[in-house]
Amino acid sequence: MDVSGKYEPFTEEQMEALERLYHECPKPSSIRLQQLIWEAPVLASIEPKQIKVWFQNRRRYLFILQSPNSWTCRHRLHLIQNVPTDSKLWV
Repeated sequence: MDVSGKYEPFTEEQMEALERLYHECPKPSSIRLQQLIWEAPVLASIEPKQIKVWFQNRRRYLFILQSPNSWTCRHRLHLIQNVPTDSKLWV
């Protein structure tokens, strides 16, 4: 968090570390989260709460992308195939 109280965006190095840790453990406990921060010094400047929220957001994002009934998938399918929308498909 900067002086104004707003969160700064993660650096590319921090994002790579978060992605790597996510693949190792997608749902860490609070104790495991502290261990992960200790193992990746680049994350030491980020508050544990920010990292926890990042993990939650990443799980939700991947869940939505993998869900066959999600609006995102239906919308992408429509754009890729360029077919007329069927009202039953969008329900």
